[in-house]
Amino acid sequence: MIMMSKITADTNIPIRNQFPNPKPELGGLGVYVAAATGTGAGILTGSGIGGGIETDGVVIGVCIPLFLCYADKFTPHYLVYLMQHEHVRGADIIYRQRCQPYVSDYYSYVLSLIREVVPSSSMVTLEIPKINFMLRNPVRISINYEHTLVQTGGRDSDNYPTGIISVINDRTQKYLVRLVNHAYLEECDIVIDYSIPNIFNITSSRKFPKLADSLVYIAPCLYPISWKLEGRTIDLLTTFLDLNVTRRKMFLEHCTNVSNCFDRNELCALYQRTKIIINVHQTDEHHTAEELRILPALQNGVIVVSEQSPLVDMIPYGHLVIWVPYEKILETAKSVLASYEETHARIFTPRNMEILQSLHYSNLNRLRDKFSGNVK
Repeated sequence: MIMMSKITADTNIPIRNQFPNPKPELGGLGVYVAAATGTGAGILTGSGIGGGIETDGVVIGVCIPLFLCYADKFTPHYLVYLMQHEHVRGADIIYRQRCQPYVSDYYSYVLSLIREVVPSSSMVTLEIPKINFMLRNPVRISINYEHTLVQTGGRDSDNYPTGIISVINDRTQKYLVRLVNHAYLEECDIVIDYSIPNIFNITSSRKFPKLADSLVYIAPCLYPISWKLEGRTIDLLTTFLDLNVTRRKMFLEHCTNVSNCFDRNELCALYQRTKIIINVHQTDEHHTAEELRILPALQNGVIVVSEQSPLVDMIPYGHLVIWVPYEKILETAKSVLASYEETHARIFTPRNMEILQSLHYSNLNRLRDKFSGNVK
């Protein structure tokens, strides 16, 4: 059941006049208007908190108005929120209908796992921080997409504590434990991360004990496995979004770069035309392995030549990747290309296929176990 379509706000029109009741015949949805009439300090009027449509005792009709708790401080950003509500086998899930395109497949995959394992009679919110306080004991879930293994001085790393993991090229230094939006993450019951190295960096530091207890690893096994050799006409592929990053520019004249492919089917088709993908960190300081790029490529039979990263022995499929220092990436990729079929046969074996196939079931089991400890 879609609870909302796209909402935009004209800051020149009073908020209360911008939210007509979309379905007056349903009655309860009238709280959209009532809750949007806050003025001054933003105190909600009427029955905006207690009203709404109920599904198995869960109020689902008052989500967006509660974003306006402080109407004098709101920004249109709060109103451009696409949400959807589902009732799945006795449980309710509220989630964002859209997210950044470069993580949308991972988000969708996580949502599919939640649908599979969510206990009956539960309320789950996935990356919906603004409404959690009004729901009745929701299981609050968020996703960390960010690098946590960052050297001192790295972008957006100010004021984060130092962990215990040594910097890969300088054992005298330790990585920071970079946690973007850590205050929000610590409020969640379950925090999903695509990276075991990320999780280990957080837990081993002992700086965020509450968050450490909520973390769960979900490998980004997003696509069906397709390892065919035929039709691979792209020798070297990069998928860099920001082409102005200096340390990535050197690869552009040697590789085919595709930066605008986010559709699931189109991306799989691209990978299945590719022999080798080159993975490079965006900065000199952000060192978490980019598994959201690496594993989907491996699932589609692409050889991955990646810049070396810390703790890769913890990655269940880390041995399928060719890890090399930055300065040797291009040389190594061309060498692999010269012996492509031999290298492909060595990486994409029946045993390694079993490893990749097992990741999905491991994800389900880990998430199911996490739910069992968080249902209130």
